[in-house]
Amino acid sequence: MVGMTMGETPHKIRARSVAILGTGSDVVKSLVAAGVCRLLCRAGANAAPFKGQNMSLNSFVTPDGGEMGRAQVLQAQAWGVTPSVVMNPILLTKTNVEAPPFGRGGNVQPAGGRSRL
Repeated sequence: MVGMTMGETPHKIRARSVAILGTGSDVVKSLVAAGVCRLLCRAGANAAPFKGQNMSLNSFVTPDGGEMGRAQVLQAQAWGVTPSVVMNPILLTKTNVEAPPFGRGGNVQPAGGRSRL
């Protein structure tokens, strides 16, 4: 820790949330988030990953039949929890918007209709 001398112990920091931010696509945000999930899980934290909206061509079918982004599935697995569309409720694809509710399909709109959701 910056500003600490030998023998000092850092204070525990309690955060209600953690955000992983990046400057664009393919900057490894999802992989870093999975690593943070794993570290926090091993430290005994009680939480789960969440991404409200995801744009992805690669989706995963959850055990309950919903769809969510594969990167968010990896994060859930790193945390040791079953992937659930509650963690990633809106999935945008190149041509359609899957605005479930919660990965269930049925409300697919053309990409041009995104602003009407």
